[in-house]
Amino acid sequence: MTFSVNALVEKMTLQEGGYYLLKIDNQQDLIDFFCPFKRNFEKVIETKSEMNNRYIKNLIFRGMSNSEYELISSLYRDKKESFDHADTQLQEYFILRDFINACDSTGTIIPNDSVAWRKLFEDEKHIKRMVKEQANWASISELYELIGFAQHYGVPTRFLDWSYHPLVALYFASIEVIDKIFNMIHKNEDIDFNNLFMSIWIYADSNVVPEVQVIDLPKATNSHISFQKGCFTCVTQPINKLNLSQDESKTLSFLTINDVLKDKSLENNLLKVDIPYALAIDIYSYCDEYNFNGATLFRGPHGSAKYTIEKLRFKKVKYFLKNK
Repeated sequence: MTFSVNALVEKMTLQEGGYYLLKIDNQQDLIDFFCPFKRNFEKVIETKSEMNNRYIKNLIFRGMSNSEYELISSLYRDKKESFDHADTQLQEYFILRDFINACDSTGTIIPNDSVAWRKLFEDEKHIKRMVKEQANWASISELYELIGFAQHYGVPTRFLDWSYHPLVALYFASIEVIDKIFNMIHKNEDIDFNNLFMSIWIYADSNVVPEVQVIDLPKATNSHISFQKGCFTCVTQPINKLNLSQDESKTLSFLTINDVLKDKSLENNLLKVDIPYALAIDIYSYCDEYNFNGATLFRGPHGSAKYTIEKLRFKKVKYFLKNK
């Protein structure tokens, strides 16, 4: 069957959450769509987009093992029901300060380390005063390398990980699904492949959405960014959202990429591709064939060990699915 860009565009449906949804349920269409050489994903977005293409700067990708997961940074994920910007800013300050102290105690070099921003972290009263006056202390660009470094080692931050390469996103989504299936097998849990999906988000970065920052950091001081062709997004929260609500019944909330695009009627800039769990093995094999795996994306002994473990799990899950 011949791959058709127009056929996929027709399958895309506008969602309430500020994005378009596309479901791809067969291996060949998936490979044709995400192949970095064919760039059909770019053709689909350009065909669908009502924007003048000169405004689209780059496409970035994020892979997630559960299609129900939202584009929410790790700092905000437990705050969906009740959110306070001042408390969250202070929490971020304490988290990063603890991370700096931990790096110091282990002799870990922090990217862009400086006396100037260390003084900022030493002055807790100044930070609290900035938060009280509704100044966003962590918006200082000199801190971005610290935040990105912490983010890549699992520390909760306001940043959200993305990649400029579609196979990086496919790798992360597929290996996380394989890990989940592996754990289900060991727990003897039933796996309903008809209702389980992973997802790849594609965001078209443009000049007309300044609230959504795509942040590129120096790659020489952060190997994860270099190996994974990584970048981050950060959504600027408007000042009026920082005001304490006079109505206690009204829940304060934070803005996501989806919120910003929906408000600007730019849903065409965000595409979510849902893929069934049943294709996880094929996707991982495809990525591995092109050298997108734990060894190449993490490198060093950590990457070698990660790749060895993921291959063991891959073989176990592949055997299970073949004989299911």
